[in-house]
Amino acid sequence: LQIHERAALDPAELADVRQLAERGQASGVEPRLVWRALTDASRPTISHFLCRRAGALVGFLTVEGLDGDDAEGTVLADPAEAPGPIVAALLAAAQQVSDQHGGGPIMLAVDRRAEPLTAALREHGLALHMTECLMLRAHMPAPALPASDLQVAPATQAEHKACGHIAQFTQVAGPVVGQQLGLLARVQRGHLAAV
Repeated sequence: LQIHERAALDPAELADVRQLAERGQASGVEPRLVWRALTDASRPTISHFLCRRAGALVGFLTVEGLDGDDAEGTVLADPAEAPGPIVAALLAAAQQVSDQHGGGPIMLAVDRRAEPLTAALREHGLALHMTECLMLRAHMPAPALPASDLQVAPATQAEHKACGHIAQFTQVAGPVVGQQLGLLARVQRGHLAAV
């Protein structure tokens, strides 16, 4: 296994990660990736780790905050591969970068349906810290609202871009505001509320 460390992925690497994520989705596992962040070259800190076997991408780890106290990321492993060696190599590389920057522990968000992957993470010392619930609905019409001046409507392309600016603001505004707006973005996906 070869590990390649990157601050940002190039287009070919991004395509490889998309294919790896698609293989995971085909086995019922949802990738927990922020695709825009994978190619963002504005931060020089290494935060992406590609694991290759004979040139083929078999594992990927991306972690935000390796240079701070709150490192959080996600890991993907090819469902056709034994995840143990992949996890070991990726975690070792990420921990080395974190240690170089004086970072703290690394929290990983992983779809619990990826049972071999979660078992491999536990074997390498990771423990369940918290769980999140993903709720999906096939069609999301605007919800019925009680009497109010609040209006909900499908978002336009321009409004989606405005949400991107709000998301960027959350990184500056602090973790509490960022968490609240992040939750709002997840709950209101595809819809905007205006007062």
